[in-house]
Amino acid sequence: MTPKPLTPEQHQAAALLGAGYDQGQAAAEVKTTTTSIRRWLKRDDFAALVKEAREKALDENPTARSVCEQALTATMRDGRPAWNTRLSAAKLLLQESGAVPGDTPPRAERIFMDPED
Repeated sequence: MTPKPLTPEQHQAAALLGAGYDQGQAAAEVKTTTTSIRRWLKRDDFAALVKEAREKALDENPTARSVCEQALTATMRDGRPAWNTRLSAAKLLLQESGAVPGDTPPRAERIFMDPED
């Protein structure tokens, strides 16, 4: 048996959940119950809409980590690597992961720094 198509309320609830609303908040917005939201989340089509909305929200609101990861490949206007930016991003990512407590040794900066960067 094929499930019924999603209602406009279900589409709205999926968008709200994807945007970070909790189940209670989403239920209140679409004037339903959290029990209904939990039941809808068991539907593959509804869960896929929530996942799609979450991914879209992440793309529109990048995390600090994703910005640092993108900065690892930063270039200057003339196409040369932006070593200061890349090094700063690498330091932040290493510190966040706990791999390096504190700053990277100065020797690494001397090796990778571009004096014109």
